[in-house]
Parts: sequence; C-alpha cells; structure tokens
Amino acid sequence: MGKRKKAPADQAASATTNRGAKRATASQPPEPNLIYWWPSKADVTLPVGQAVYLTGHARVLVKTGSLWAFGKRIVPGDSAVAVCAEARAGAALALQACPETVQIPTLTQQACQLEVHRWHGDANVSACSEGQQAGREGLGFQLHRSADAGAPELLPLHDQWCHAASSIAETSLLSGAPLRIVVCGSKGVGKSTCARLLVNTLLNCYPRVAYLDTDCGQAEFTVPGMLSLCLLDTPIFGPPHLHMRQPAYAHFFGDTSPQSNPELYVAAVRSLYAWYTFNLGVADMPGEPACWPPLVVNTHGWIKGVEAASALGCSDTSAGPGSARGLTAVEARALQWLAFAMGCLGRPPAQGRWDLDAFAAAALGLAACCPFVVAWQDVHIEGLHASCAEPVLPHAVNGVVVGLAKGQAAALEGGKAVLECVGAAVVRTVDAAKGLLYLLTSVPEAVLQQVTTLQVGRMELPSSLLQTGAIMSPYLTSWSISTEGTGAALNRGRNLARLGQAAAGVGRS
Repeated sequence: MGKRKKAPADQAASATTNRGAKRATASQPPEPNLIYWWPSKADVTLPVGQAVYLTGHARVLVKTGSLWAFGKRIVPGDSAVAVCAEARAGAALALQACPETVQIPTLTQQACQLEVHRWHGDANVSACSEGQQAGREGLGFQLHRSADAGAPELLPLHDQWCHAASSIAETSLLSGAPLRIVVCGSKGVGKSTCARLLVNTLLNCYPRVAYLDTDCGQAEFTVPGMLSLCLLDTPIFGPPHLHMRQPAYAHFFGDTSPQSNPELYVAAVRSLYAWYTFNLGVADMPGEPACWPPLVVNTHGWIKGVEAASALGCSDTSAGPGSARGLTAVEARALQWLAFAMGCLGRPPAQGRWDLDAFAAAALGLAACCPFVVAWQDVHIEGLHASCAEPVLPHAVNGVVVGLAKGQAAALEGGKAVLECVGAAVVRTVDAAKGLLYLLTSVPEAVLQQVTTLQVGRMELPSSLLQTGAIMSPYLTSWSISTEGTGAALNRGRNLARLGQAAAGVGRS
C-alpha cells in the first residue's frame, strides 16, 4: 500500500480556507490577486488567504507556495491535478492560497503561483512564449476573482466539516488504527459533498483511500443501481458524472432504492466490506501487522422513523450550509447515464457537453454503435427483483440495462448470494431466432469474455437516450407519464392471490 505521508502541521488551513473562500463584501479592499491569460493556460498569483473561483474543467499545477482546493493541498512537485466545477451543478470551486506546512515566523509567507491549463492539455510543460496576448476562448474554464461583482456562488461548506476532516486525518495517523468513516444522514443534507471532502483531505496523508458507495440511487463513481468499492489515489471534484470510473469490486443491485429488496442490498454491502477486509490489508514491512487504507462509506438517504434519526444523530442542523441549487436526483442520474453512453462510444466525459443536444447526439451514437454479440446459451439471465417465464425472456430483456456479472455466487448470511459485477450494459436488441444478444457497453472485450450472468433489475435509460430524431423508437409512447421524476414504482395488483395462497389452493370465494 505504501507508507503514509506526514500529516500537515497546520490544522487551521481548512478553516482559514473556508472562511477566505466566502464572497468579499463591499467594505473589504479589493484583492491583489493577478490572473494573466495565455492562449493555452492562465497564470495566477495568489497572496496567502486569497482565492480565485473556477468554473469548467482544468488542470492545476502549483509552482510556488501552497494551494487548497476542496480539502486537497497542492504543493510544488505534485503532478497537475484535474479539477472541475459546473455552474449547472450549483457552484464554483475555490482555489485558495494557504500557509505553508512548515512555517518560520520571521519569514513572510510566500504567495502561491499556479498555472491553470485546459483539461486535456499538458500542464507539466509550458508551451507559451513571451508577448502572446491573453486568450480565454476554447480553454474550457473560467477564473473569477472573489471580489468581482459577477463572481459565481461557491460550493457551500461548513467550517466544522473542514475542522473535522483535518482532525480525523491527523488522529488516524497518530493512532495507527484502521480508519473507517460512515457518512450518514437523511436526503439533502450533503452526504456526498462531505464524503468528497473527507476523501480529498485523507489523500493529503495517505496514498490511497477506499470508498464504499452504498447509495444505489445516486452512485458516486458508477451508473445508478450499482454498489461499489473504489480505490482512489487522486482527489475528486464536481458531480458524479464527471468522475465515473471502474470500481475495484462491485455488485449490481438493479434499483435506485434498497426498499425493493433489503435482504439482497444488505448482502451486497456485506460482501463489499468483506472484500475490503480480506484484499486490501497490506503490511508496510514483513512481520508487521497489516494496515488498510482509510475507508469512507457513503450511505443512502433511506432513513425513516424517530428512532433511526436519533440513533444516527441526524437532525436539521446537520444539513449543508448555503442555498446554492445542485442537481436533483433525477438530473444526476440522467447525466450519469449520459456519461455511460459516452463511455460506450469511446468519448471521455470531460470532452462532452451536458445539454439536450448532447443527449440527442449520444442517442444517435448509440443507435449507430457496433454492439457486442453474445450467444444466449453462453450466459445466464438472472432476475434480481422479479422472475420471468423462459418463453418471454427475449422480450423481457430487450432494451433494458443489465449488470455484467462473473464468477460463482458467494453465499452469504440469510441465504442470499451475490456475484461480482464488472460493469453495466444495454441490451440493444435480441435475435430470438438465432439466440443472440446485442450489447452496448464500455467494458473491454477481454473482461466481457469473463461474464457468465446478465442481471436484470429495474434500471432503464432516460427516454432522451432512446429517442433518435423524428423516428419513434419501439417500446416508447408519448401518451404516458414516465416514472422518472415522479417517484413512482411498478404497481402491484391488490386483487391477486398471494403465491403462498395459490400454492396451498386458497383463493377468493
């Protein structure tokens, strides 16, 4: 796993950064930060305690001083760090000069000098010559002084969150005990934001951080409906659709809420934690006890009842500060599916747009994309939340999102069994006569060869990714209300005999 890094000596950096990142008032003097634009980058000089606000996608390289970006401390010698912030997602990202880790009282703190490059440019090599005029078009990002009248809103953060994250990181280094943090709370309190802050802060002290995502409705690194364990060695910024990645281990749950199958949900979470326990413990030296990377657990918002809220310590006061509007759950899932579609087309998500035209272009791309062909007899079709008769299976799986599972099922407590999921796919079409399935996925062909089971849940692509131009796609209608965004689920007949009654020969008279 590698040795741990030395903990920062200045615990006040996070709190100072958070206070300094707030909008300057009219009574405050203008900040003397300097921004010089080049054709392929921007040079920024920041006195200690001052910040610039970034929107868009960029790579930041620090030349002198020390920079704080949403929990991550960036210093000279570090590789260029990819950062992003979308105005649509609610806020900008503050890049703030912070004090050096080692301070000498007799010396003046050095200003932070940094280069901000375009996302896909080489931030480690400067390609600009003297005398070139400033150019902002095509860079993919904007920088705003905090004192500017038109400066965007910042991502709101509690001072207590920054203090707590720094304290947790330092305490874990001093104690040497395995660190496991569970971020819990009801919907809308900022669990995902707090978890990202914790990850970035812990990366200042550890080479890797494990992230156990149990929120199947708003997954952080995968498509919705999946539970995953990721190993992170770079900081994370922005909403989930901008940093989707292949997890180290995952299970496909196939729904946006654990309410549909709590037993299967619990079994999958326990399997992920067991994998973390048995596979990530590494000894720094032979003969020493194993140590694990710190684990951050992001939970879902399915918390009901006074007892549950009291036990978890959840209250209205734990909600994140500020009123910046972020993405709704439906919007976040739609953008994650758009990122999934772009992955199927071989396009990096950061290069794309996130508007209606992007959905239309992705839908056309999916329609024209060459699919993988899988023989029906080579895979097993597993219904996670419902069963289906064999003769109608080809129609049942046509056009749905499936989990690509491999290996033998691991039997867990309660009789439930879960399979490792290597990714998700869309069944583009089924040739029942030839017994062939046509799949669209971003999973490499070598990994796809290991898939033994297609898991069918209740996940579906947004209709904007199924409709191509003026041609009406099959299985779609314009004269119905979609369950997407309404919170509706599949209706169950209330006048049908239960399976147990039917088996016992008991029915209505």
